[in-house]
Amino acid sequence: MEFYIYRILYIKNVNDIFKAVIGGIALFTRFPVKTDKEGFHALAENIFVFPLIGVLIGFLVGMFSTFISQITLLEGIYPLAVIFFLYILTGLIHIDGLADLFDGLMAHGNIDAMKDTNIGIGALFSLIFYLLALYVSIENIIGLNLVVIFIFAEILAKISMVNLASLGRSIHEGMGSLFIDRISYRDIFLSYLFILPFLYLWGVKTLIYIAPVILADLVILLICNKNFGGINGDVLGAGNEIGRLLVLMVIGCIPF
Repeated sequence: MEFYIYRILYIKNVNDIFKAVIGGIALFTRFPVKTDKEGFHALAENIFVFPLIGVLIGFLVGMFSTFISQITLLEGIYPLAVIFFLYILTGLIHIDGLADLFDGLMAHGNIDAMKDTNIGIGALFSLIFYLLALYVSIENIIGLNLVVIFIFAEILAKISMVNLASLGRSIHEGMGSLFIDRISYRDIFLSYLFILPFLYLWGVKTLIYIAPVILADLVILLICNKNFGGINGDVLGAGNEIGRLLVLMVIGCIPF
């Protein structure tokens, strides 16, 4: 048992972890960091750094949200400002995955519809619904500890991707398959360790915030397996967006 735990925690090459973090920052944010194919491969071999990038994103969004919430003149557009900052910081790659997923579902499991660059009715509907729900969710958490909430939400968004990658099967080669085909039990275990500080802060209530994300991941997998025969990078991106939204929604309804 001790040997098995040691194998999970063992880091073969610290330099690879650094490359993975840089690759993660390049993938999940719009920071002008230099990486290459080697960096993305290091990230694929160390997927547990996903939640670490979530901590960075959540901290920055939380700090911005806290600052904006103190400006009385921006009270009416506060959620809009936060959403704008979020996507300036992270780019549109994952919300684009959400749109592509719904385009594919509206086309009755047509994978080509997911790859089509034109915006279909499924994509349009999902984006409008998602952004409205995100707006309301952010509005509902005003007055709470926004830095902690956004860090937690971004960690769970990345854990959602870890869940999908670990349980799903790749339907074609691409950026998504790089993670889906290489994820290990070590990545899953280390990813969930990021939740421990919140269990200390919020106790059992933390599980109430986590449960909808895990349930949503299972539903996404069932739907994608039925319609597409598996998942791809778009589905991972959709999981990121849905995971974040669910956490913010539940915390807004059941504050800590």
